[in-house]
Amino acid sequence: MISNCLDTRLRVLVVAIPFAICLLLDNPAHAQVSRTLFSESQLQNSLQLPIDQDMSRNLERVREVISRGQFDDAVRAIGTLLDAVDQSDVFVTSKSNGQAVISLRHELARLIDGLPPEGQRIYELQFGVAAQRYLNDAIAEGSIAGLTRAATLFPQTEAGHVALFRLSAALLDRGRHGEAADCMRRFMEQVDQSEINPQHALLAVVAEVRSGRLDRAEALLERFPLLSEAISRLASSDDQNADGKETDVAVLLRHFARGVPQPHSSHASVDDLPLRVAEWSVTTGLLPAETADIADARDSAIRSGVAPLSTLSAVVSGDLLLLPTISGFDAIAVESGERLWSYRSASTRDDYDDMFWGNSPAGKIVARPGIAYLLEPASENQFGLHSSDKSAPVANGNQLLFGGVWRGGGLAMPFNGPVGGGFVVQQRDGNEAPGKSSVSFASDGRVLTALRADRTCQGKILWQVGGPSSRFEPLLAGHDFLGTPLAERSRLFALTEYDRSIFLNEIDGDTGRLTWSVEIGQIEVAIGMDPVRRNSAVTPHLVGGNLICPTGAGGIVAVDPTTRSLQWAYRYPRTAAPSGRRNRRFNRQQLQNLANVSGPTDKWDQSQLVVAGERVFVATPENNELHCLELGSGQLHWRRSRKDGRRIMAAENGLVSVFGNRHFTGLDPETGEQKFHQQWPDGTVPTGEPLAGEAGLAYLPLSDASIVEVDPRSGAILSRKKTSREHVLGNLHASDSGIVSVAPDYIKFYRSGDDARRLASGEQGDLDEAERLALAGDIATDRSEIDEAVSQYRLAYELDPQPKWRSRLERALLDGVSADSDQAEEYAERLDELAR
Repeated sequence: MISNCLDTRLRVLVVAIPFAICLLLDNPAHAQVSRTLFSESQLQNSLQLPIDQDMSRNLERVREVISRGQFDDAVRAIGTLLDAVDQSDVFVTSKSNGQAVISLRHELARLIDGLPPEGQRIYELQFGVAAQRYLNDAIAEGSIAGLTRAATLFPQTEAGHVALFRLSAALLDRGRHGEAADCMRRFMEQVDQSEINPQHALLAVVAEVRSGRLDRAEALLERFPLLSEAISRLASSDDQNADGKETDVAVLLRHFARGVPQPHSSHASVDDLPLRVAEWSVTTGLLPAETADIADARDSAIRSGVAPLSTLSAVVSGDLLLLPTISGFDAIAVESGERLWSYRSASTRDDYDDMFWGNSPAGKIVARPGIAYLLEPASENQFGLHSSDKSAPVANGNQLLFGGVWRGGGLAMPFNGPVGGGFVVQQRDGNEAPGKSSVSFASDGRVLTALRADRTCQGKILWQVGGPSSRFEPLLAGHDFLGTPLAERSRLFALTEYDRSIFLNEIDGDTGRLTWSVEIGQIEVAIGMDPVRRNSAVTPHLVGGNLICPTGAGGIVAVDPTTRSLQWAYRYPRTAAPSGRRNRRFNRQQLQNLANVSGPTDKWDQSQLVVAGERVFVATPENNELHCLELGSGQLHWRRSRKDGRRIMAAENGLVSVFGNRHFTGLDPETGEQKFHQQWPDGTVPTGEPLAGEAGLAYLPLSDASIVEVDPRSGAILSRKKTSREHVLGNLHASDSGIVSVAPDYIKFYRSGDDARRLASGEQGDLDEAERLALAGDIATDRSEIDEAVSQYRLAYELDPQPKWRSRLERALLDGVSADSDQAEEYAERLDELAR
């Protein structure tokens, strides 16, 4: 009897222990937080950096000389090393910096800054005269490049300080506010505090405000009380210029007289935004059968507990919605949903393959007023061979498939086809070579195209760069764009690959001309043979004056765009190693790729880089961890397993939040430890990208056709609202008057409650009477006032019997019938009358 009981208990334990272990492993609370660096063996498939071991050893010798107090020798050695990286910076490893990978130029500047007074004096004597000469030349020429050179080569000389201040002022005048603020921060750190005057402080405040860092501007005002008092006097004096307008400085200072303004959002609460009724709805341009298949795939994913997070992302530019399509993009009027015009790429694709859709860079658009930038497959007879491929012919008996030249009695002629490209092999008699008439491969070249994008200029191409020819900018010939650029006014920062090297480029957004380019790393396998990188879009981020560049190749690199020098780098292992072979053609799983539900969900959906304070949080599809780095040095602060996470939602106010298929998790940015772990309500899953709202809140669509207001700091769901016809929403985009939901099948616009009430009352806009009545019906529907909604829709339909008003009246009557109220029978009779 006792042995039977023991056997039973053992059998229970055998079943229960593995189950308990699975529960523990699945619980993000038990995700391991690590602070250890990766070994070189773990980084074999990761980004290769231009690390100069000789320079690393020289740097350590300089440290030793400084530690012995031999400042003459140290200063000479520093000067020699600075000369060596005058044109091209390199990375070094430093034992004193936790084995972090850092820029030699950046580290030398830090060494100079840390010299004791005697060392600083020797440095000034050694390089002060040369620095002044560089400064004088730069001032005489009015050259930003000259000021940059003087400030970079001689960072701790008096002339170098003046160059840095003048450089900041020049950058501010040219609208490069972030770089100006960064220069002034470095100036304030390098100069003796007793030498900082109100002019310096005022320029620093202006730069911080214009770059959007009001917190830093406020800190500067607290640091310089006399400046703050002067600001208050100026802001209260209502000083105006001769034209009767306030000067820029007066406007700036007035902000601080009233207190630092908080970031503004037009979205007050999900209870007021959006209305439950979509004002308009249009398809994404697919056939009805394809739209139905996408809906089925999405529903199947939801039933399986998988969040169908689409990577289809539109851009709201003024009163236009720019929507990527398989063959280009559509321009849609936000207010009406009307398709104004369409841009069709020269390399139109109708197979929706992995390479040009889903999370591919080709599915993204960047816009600035009047101009849109998008990536396209290489066109104009461009066939997707990288420079490294051109010397690798394919043998076929006495023929060699080689780019357009005679080889072995045959002529290989390149062609561009719907799949990508390839060669037609002709013999000397002009006939196609038997068996090799169409050797094709998938094109992987991507070019950057700039188009005029407003209501009147319908997609006129301004310029196009990259690809084999790059006729608008030959310096970018052969470059493959890895993602859409970061647009900073008229400057574009983009990552490209050329011959297995990755470059950061600044491109003039108006002309397409290359301003400068710097190599940030190399990879073992070209992007044409690496599906993971090919399907991931990477874009630089401008943070604190530095460009932080994810590469999609197991590494992140920070670059100073002002000095065009490397700052730091962080590498991590790639979970999925590249295949090392080129796919001839990708699988045609177009509808599932559009819905993004058939692919693996055991990775981050897209490359994300989120900055909060002095921390940068990194999530990339090629690695299954969340990485927290020091913003200033790139050193690892902590890393932890992704677990259920799909995307980072927010990182602010002392918390970083991640959402996944079924859970929403908040982490302590200092330790990586879990602060909260919430489930989505009623077994729902997210169906789109969240939208940032006021006071750090976020709005997220869920699979029950609702939108929830979430506090990422606590995990609390503050409010929740369902759409009237229970349409599942997609990625959310804000416009001036409401929210646009972009899903793979439908685009819908939900008007702001405040905006709707002003239009319905006649306070603004020029709606006709039927439109005003219908909008009043929408507002009543939003409040669940069925009788009022029916009344308003009926009046609108009687005044203007359009199908859209009839549809809304029918919907309101159906709501009344399903409400099971005393008036349900009356609503049913009205519905029958309407059907006759």
